[in-house]
Amino acid sequence: MSTPQSDQQLQIIQSQMLALLHQPIETALRCRRIGEERLMSESFFYFAMLGWEQVEGAGPADTWYLLGICLHLQAVIDKDIPVHGISLERTIARLTIWLEPRAGKSTLLILWAAWVWLFRNPRCKFLVGSFKMDAGVNASTKLRRLLTCDWFVSRW
Repeated sequence: MSTPQSDQQLQIIQSQMLALLHQPIETALRCRRIGEERLMSESFFYFAMLGWEQVEGAGPADTWYLLGICLHLQAVIDKDIPVHGISLERTIARLTIWLEPRAGKSTLLILWAAWVWLFRNPRCKFLVGSFKMDAGVNASTKLRRLLTCDWFVSRW
């Protein structure tokens, strides 16, 4: 027959055991998160794919062409970009992206601005033009939403 004191001791031991069990999980999650943050700092494409859902509410449907755009946007800032083990040693001074509407140009620019501010140059200024005022307001609202969302704030 158990006594209240032994039940209490048993609960303490169980809670201590659970804490020990969760430590490796928390450590693994922390290491995974550190690895993710390093990947996001080195690769705009990786940052964009993880941040896309925060801006748009869902991930991108197609990513094959987004990789090319992300590499070009990163080349505007970085002088040396490793791609599949090959180093692209050049910088893009001027970049124009022509895509059909709703293909993700604005979303990538929002994510790129956040990535540049975080990992490359926090003093960088951006000038983005649009044919409609609504598009500019929408982009700035999405950028503000990204910078204040839990996913972003908890990491940086």
